Amino acid sequence: MTKIEDLTHRALGFYVERANVLIANMGNRDTPGYTPVDLKFHQTLRDMINGVPPREDLRLPDAGTGVLSGEQGMGGELVFDPGSLPGENGNLVDLDREVAKMTQNNLAYQAAVKVLKKKHGMLSYAISGGR
Repeated sequence: MTKIEDLTHRALGFYVERANVLIANMGNRDTPGYTPVDLKFHQTLRDMINGVPPREDLRLPDAGTGVLSGEQGMGGELVFDPGSLPGENGNLVDLDREVAKMTQNNLAYQAAVKVLKKKHGMLSYAISGGR
């Protein structure tokens, strides 16, 4: 597998994990005192590109660091991400904001799938001798 394929597969796993986090936020929109979280992946992707080994420890958002996500030990940074002023019950979930983040996450997932399809299409073309 090439580096692009490996990074793309890992990114797909991240987008699935992020979708789970965003769904959990939406599911807790009526939970008193709930603060939404988000899963950031930028630094982890940069580390993968530069050959930095993945972190093996589990850290929580209040420590300001990250967590492991996915079966491959692909780490992302789980951060508190309040979307609005607290409601009467202290909940900070802004449903419109969470849906917008979910839409952005879905578009990024689809783009990664297209990268893999293109790469596999080129390989199939080469294997078939250009037919």
